[in-house]
Amino acid sequence: MGVKQLKPWPIFGDLFVTVLRISNLGDFIKYAYHSFGKSWYGGIYQLNLPTLVLKDPELIKQITIKDFDHFTDHRAFVNPKAEPLWSNNLFALSG
Repeated sequence: MGVKQLKPWPIFGDLFVTVLRISNLGDFIKYAYHSFGKSWYGGIYQLNLPTLVLKDPELIKQITIKDFDHFTDHRAFVNPKAEPLWSNNLFALSG
């Protein structure tokens, strides 16, 4: 779709450096952020899940505030049964 992206590795996607403990997640995100140059966004693969990385503050504001109702299903970070407080958080709700 014309989104500039890093070259993913099979199975691990772009996170192979964090899975193999070559680099930590923070350093990888910084690397990915700077790899997209002056583009407002870019793409990475979290294992086999394509993920859009936004860089432009106005675009982030547009999506997180003005278009928030269009992005209803969020990925679960923790099991809702193990952490019920987090699962009822606005950023963890689905549907």
